[in-house]
Formats: sequence, C-alpha cells, structure tokens
Amino acid sequence: MKNINSKKLLPINMNSIIEGHMVIIKPISKKEINKTYLSWLNDSQINKYLEVRHNKQTINGIFDYVNSHRSRENSEVFAIFTKKGIHIGNIGVIYDKDNKYVEYGIMIGNKKAQMLGLGGEATILMFEFLFKNKGFRKIFNGVISKNESSWKLFESIGSTREGILRGQCICSSKKPCDVYLYGILRKEWLNSRKKYLNILKNIKIKNG
Repeated sequence: MKNINSKKLLPINMNSIIEGHMVIIKPISKKEINKTYLSWLNDSQINKYLEVRHNKQTINGIFDYVNSHRSRENSEVFAIFTKKGIHIGNIGVIYDKDNKYVEYGIMIGNKKAQMLGLGGEATILMFEFLFKNKGFRKIFNGVISKNESSWKLFESIGSTREGILRGQCICSSKKPCDVYLYGILRKEWLNSRKKYLNILKNIKIKNG
C-alpha cells in the first residue's frame, strides 16, 4: 500500500482521458478538489444517496478519498467535465485484484448538469473503457433502492440486478432502505454496447 498523505495526491493509476460527444472524463486533479466539489458533498439534495450524507465533509476528506483509491492497484477517481471544461461530477473505480472485477460509482454534483443525459453518456464511455481498454471481466455496483434514476440507468445499459440487501442503510428520511446490487460481465457489455454505437462512435481515448 502506498502512504496516504492529506493535501497531496498520490500518483494517478489510470492516466487516460476519455472523450465523448457531451463529456470528457479524466483523472481528478488538485484543481478539482475545491469549495465547489465540497459543496456538492454537503448538499442534502445531492448527497442523499451517497455514504457521505452521514458526516460533514472537508477538503482533507476529499484528498483522503481520492488517495484511498490511488493506494490500490487499478483504482482511480475520475472527474467528469462538459465540453466547455466545467467540472460536473466524478466517477470512482475500485479494483478487486483477487476476484478481477471493478466496483463503479458515479455522482453528478452540478445540479444544472443533472437529468441531461451526461451521467448516462459518462457511464457508457467508462464501461467501454473499462471492458475493452482495461480488459476487466465484470463491473459491479450497489444502488440505494430510492435512487430510481440511477438503477434504471444501470438496467438500461445491460446490468443485471443480482441481489437485494434488505434494510441495508439508513436513508436521508432516517428510515431503512434496501440496496440493489448490479453487475455486468464483459461478454454482456460487448452485446449491450451495440445499442449505444451512436454514442460510442464519438469516443476518443488517449493517455493523459
């Protein structure tokens, strides 16, 4: 394990830039760790389906979060930008080297960028990158049951609901909520991606 040092980011693990029609995705830098990003994490409308909702977040905490990813092999935090260079959200990828799958998470923090299809495009681009360029065998993620727009997105791109953790977490309503577990295998993505060739035809991947 690499040493984790607040206010200093560890070296990038996946130094790739993925560009689509509407968004650009690249490893997060110190520039994006700012008051705007922090405000997303402490906004109850944005964080209601995120684990950070339980505690007040800090800039140091963001550095620790990014470094906790970068201290692991093939794990990374990516920033999502509009084509105008506006930071609108993040994607977290955690690699399980023993079982050869990645855990995936996405947040669109900029409220003006929500419900515009940007998160959907970013996820399609990242799945393509993780499966075809990185060669991972499976992508897994958990979604709080009340986060309907999120789990519908994963289902629409071919992920299978593999299980339900009943009453797994306490939601912002202070009541227990289920967590849906989703997974998609590489061979399933190679079939499902055919529906998104209009998006994938625009993909450009280069080293950062």
